Amino acid sequence: MTKDSDIPVVVSLGTPLLTRATRAVFPAQTTVAECIRELSNAEPADAGERRVVQQIRRETQGVRFDILLILRGGRIDRARPDQRLAEIATPREVRTPTGTAKMLVAQIELQSYAPVGGRS
Repeated sequence: MTKDSDIPVVVSLGTPLLTRATRAVFPAQTTVAECIRELSNAEPADAGERRVVQQIRRETQGVRFDILLILRGGRIDRARPDQRLAEIATPREVRTPTGTAKMLVAQIELQSYAPVGGRS
């Protein structure tokens, strides 16, 4: 019997500015904030992933940013940093080296907001 904390979730983390995302597998009980922190501190595997990680770092440096979930059909919902992957992941067919498999996937995008107006 598998505990919920042992269920793997494929996390795809990117930004609306880029067509590519970085991906990793986390236990289902990992929070969204923990995923973002770990993926933004990860060592990129190639130049494309390096651009994604650098953009993720820029997006999270600001005071205000949204965590967006990309759902089936392109629908978008907001996520909270304290939400667990088990709460937001959806089952999807994923290509694996041995064919396709049904796995839990969380597709997350970060969107930062520039400050508006000047402060006196």
